[in-house]
Amino acid sequence: MKAKFALLGLGIVLSSTGLFSEESSAMARSNYANRASARTTGEARDYNRPMSENEKNDIRYIITTISGKSKISLLFHQSSLNQAGNRTSQVHPLTFLTYIFTDRELKPAVKRIQGIVWQRFSHDMGESLAKEAQRQNVTDENIADFAGKIGVDQSLLMTAAQRNRWQDFINIARSHLPPG
Repeated sequence: MKAKFALLGLGIVLSSTGLFSEESSAMARSNYANRASARTTGEARDYNRPMSENEKNDIRYIITTISGKSKISLLFHQSSLNQAGNRTSQVHPLTFLTYIFTDRELKPAVKRIQGIVWQRFSHDMGESLAKEAQRQNVTDENIADFAGKIGVDQSLLMTAAQRNRWQDFINIARSHLPPG
């Protein structure tokens, strides 16, 4: 059985292939989701644009769903995850990460995302950051601001960013988040 569900928003597309195969136990993957947005608009997303309450609610739904549901049950949330993702397509990836790494409810939810779901999420968010970096839309200033907001040493993040190792950037940020 092959199943795929796309969350065509800010960087999260969940998919599962070979759901019941021996090689892959039931898994949910996040896939780079801003492709549709980038292809249609070609516009860089604004790091300084405040998120709307609706965007925050959609991100909250996405993170709580992928952190709190079994991998198989994620398949049943396909449509609503797709819709939520579509509505967040203009949120800058650093803004998205700032929100999930600082919100009192989302921060522990993000830490609960494990295994293939986290690997794919961080990989695909990394691709989203790479696209913005290629557009000269991830600056040292943005990274310094992001680091300050999430409480992580900026120098840890700068090294990964300067090397264009965006998945490492996300993993470093997550692993160095202050408690609370």
